[in-house]
Amino acid sequence: MIGVMTPVELADIEARLYAIREVAGEPWRGWLASDGGLGGDPFISFSGHDPNDDDELYLSLHLKGTAVNPPDPRLDTLVDFLAHAPGDIDQLIDEVRRLAP
Repeated sequence: MIGVMTPVELADIEARLYAIREVAGEPWRGWLASDGGLGGDPFISFSGHDPNDDDELYLSLHLKGTAVNPPDPRLDTLVDFLAHAPGDIDQLIDEVRRLAP
């Protein structure tokens, strides 16, 4: 077990969330190979900026020294998790604050 989160640790998580939102506006959307029709690597788009800017994050995944390439569903799982991370973290921060004494 990790232990009890301190207010400073929660504030640090929140600061990282605000910092990433400055870099890549929301909403984030995962484009997955399993959705079909991609014809390339899965990626995360950041639609908070001008859609003509092609603001995107591409990931490479290597497990035990071997590249994981599309259409491997493990790569989609990673992209989907990260695409939802800002909103999920926001909700978790709110819930931790709501539950805090």
